[in-house]
Amino acid sequence: MVTIYRAADVPADALAGEAVAVLGYGNLGRSAALNLRDSGVKVRIGNREDEFAARARAEGFEVTPIALAAVDDIVFVLLPDEVIPEVFPREIAPALRPGSAIAFGSGYSLAFGLIRPPDTVDVLLVAPRMAGSSARTRYLAGQGFWACVGVEADRSERAQQRMLGLADALGVLRAGAVEMSATVEASLDLFVEQSMGALLGMAIMIAFDVGREAGIPAEALVMEMYMSGEMEVVFRSFRETGFFRSSEDHGPTAVFGGITRTLEMDREAMMTAFRKILEDIRSGGFARRFQDEARSGYPMLEVAKSIMHGPSPIADAEERIRRLVESPKRGSERPGGA
Repeated sequence: MVTIYRAADVPADALAGEAVAVLGYGNLGRSAALNLRDSGVKVRIGNREDEFAARARAEGFEVTPIALAAVDDIVFVLLPDEVIPEVFPREIAPALRPGSAIAFGSGYSLAFGLIRPPDTVDVLLVAPRMAGSSARTRYLAGQGFWACVGVEADRSERAQQRMLGLADALGVLRAGAVEMSATVEASLDLFVEQSMGALLGMAIMIAFDVGREAGIPAEALVMEMYMSGEMEVVFRSFRETGFFRSSEDHGPTAVFGGITRTLEMDREAMMTAFRKILEDIRSGGFARRFQDEARSGYPMLEVAKSIMHGPSPIADAEERIRRLVESPKRGSERPGGA
């Protein structure tokens, strides 16, 4: 059984008198800082002098070097995973005051032994399951977003209160927070990204190539797979109705085709591959390779960026669809291959 926290579980004035330092003003750091401030929490930003620091100042925050901000009551670390092991021992750990708390937006550094917090501070996990911009949008709409939370160390005897207060002020507990350790959170996050995420991405690329080989227009393929918005409706139905029961929203043709093709797939081979991925993550193998990637200047990420921003038949088809939809004259051009 898992423990799920909601707003009713937060002690009154959970963060009363506590100042929070948000380290990092990137996508998630910005949303977290704005949400906390709007919830009445005293917030300042720890960030190096760059465009993110300038944006934080423009949006009304006090911005200081990371080492200065890390003396606050609660220090919320929202720096990139691979950066934390370098910055933490040099700028964060020496500044932490006994009895303060350090919270992490990801369990990565704790799970794989990449940092060692002082034994005089609370260690918390508050890891949103939502991208930064969406977390801000949902907060402003009065909605919540899920997070994984936990107490890794309680030195002040207020760690649970602080963890719940931080999650509540972020807007998390309007939806809910699932309690887990940093090790489980990191494994969960990386496993889903590297198994289901990788498989879905590969499936889209393969389906696109096979469909084009068979003469299906590229524009029709990207429309059918995701640009129509149907896939978003399907995933929302997973959430609201249930993964299996949502199939009742589809006709017999879709259900029959889906179940028969699923049964034809090599489930054992896929399970073997997924188990290898999870074992590599849990053993720390992936973390070691990713830290090597960072130290080498991100060569693989540069390859990924060249793919993301370079020319491709999929991107071309997407652009043609957008252009046709936005055109004031319907039918003024025909999609290539139509």
